[in-house]
Amino acid sequence: MVPKAIAVDGDLFLFRIPIDRVGTMSLTHNDYFVYMARSPPHRPRLDLLPNPSHDTLGDKEIAILSCADGGEQYVVTALRTIPGSKTIHRLHLYRSKPNGEQGRWTSQMVSVEGPLMRDLVCPIPETVHRQVHHVTSKVIRLGTGANGMVGWVDIWRGILLCDVLQESPKLHDMPLPLPAKSNSHRAFLNTTDQYCGDVAVSRDKSFIKYVEMEIVTPKIVSATPPGDCDPDPFLEWLRRRECKDLKRTLVHGRWKATTWRMPIPVTSWDDWCRDCAVESAELSTDNPKAYELLCAVSKESLKEDDDDKAMEAATTTTTRLPLGRLGMAYPAMSIDDDVIYVLTKPVMGNGKAAFLTAVDVRRKKVLAVAKLDSAVFMRYYLAVGISKHFFSAPDLGPDPYDSSCFWMVQENHLDKLKIMGRSQQEEEEEDVESGKSDAVQQ
Repeated sequence: MVPKAIAVDGDLFLFRIPIDRVGTMSLTHNDYFVYMARSPPHRPRLDLLPNPSHDTLGDKEIAILSCADGGEQYVVTALRTIPGSKTIHRLHLYRSKPNGEQGRWTSQMVSVEGPLMRDLVCPIPETVHRQVHHVTSKVIRLGTGANGMVGWVDIWRGILLCDVLQESPKLHDMPLPLPAKSNSHRAFLNTTDQYCGDVAVSRDKSFIKYVEMEIVTPKIVSATPPGDCDPDPFLEWLRRRECKDLKRTLVHGRWKATTWRMPIPVTSWDDWCRDCAVESAELSTDNPKAYELLCAVSKESLKEDDDDKAMEAATTTTTRLPLGRLGMAYPAMSIDDDVIYVLTKPVMGNGKAAFLTAVDVRRKKVLAVAKLDSAVFMRYYLAVGISKHFFSAPDLGPDPYDSSCFWMVQENHLDKLKIMGRSQQEEEEEDVESGKSDAVQQ
């Protein structure tokens, strides 16, 4: 069974493993583990958690926190929404015990303190499909040590903040910046979470970072076949389908990324500050390898284009990046700088390999492009910085969990890091010249 990465904090790594085939579909048939990747002279440790039998916790709702005791103890927490309630939620908490003893789960009802700011700042329009108050897309940690401030992020609505280590925790509602005009009319609450946005916390916990993308996807269009249009849409579609000689054209897409910052501690929605922005047409690159790879991917899109001039232009030497011919979405915010990592694929990329493109929003540069193992065009990784806590231990012998791997985008390369057997074995796959955060495949 393949493990699923859930959450990371410092040298703590939380994951789950299905205990049988049912576990791939039901979270109740999973075991949860916490791996502590401690540096020498301490030995790494692997803890099995008791199952939270009182409830089923979603992967995106769970966070892990290192406590202020040198990292020997930790807390796992999750926040669940209560159907029909906007202000009441259920907080689940697991506290580990000293000397590796197994702790226990507790749960309590928590309420939002003060007004629901999101309903005042950006109420849900009646026209949107998802009339839901909060759906957690990811969890962020804002505090360190004894400060247990955690944020449950709904990419469209806002962040529910809570210091889970307090004796009587309360929730605080902090909306995200208002969506861009193009997203508020078309994408707001109707697209997959994280399709065009992401939230992260800087490594020094000094501010929250938010990125929003406005995306116009490229598409292949077919010319209208000769003759009058059929008034029946289905018959018109059938007529187009049966016409084998239709000329197809690639209509280029475009996108714009805007980043925001919020200082920590969080106090007011007015503290959101627009940081920087870039449009896809403004981007350039100094990395020949990144340019060549983007051009190669774009040619996959042009295979569906019958325009000979477009194909010829794609094969000639030019400094302009062919981003308009690529599907690009699902940005991930770096925890250190102004870099976002954007999933990239050919327009007709069903079953084709996916890529990760590193974009410096402030400098308007494409820094690097890396090919991913998976062809799935969606967010399936965690942005973390855990790799610095791993070390080689050849004396432990061969890795008994050779098939259990997680992908990590590190400072200078894309590594396959095997961590389950308390050893680190690296196989360099692709050069990635940017990004000081890691991405762990889920």
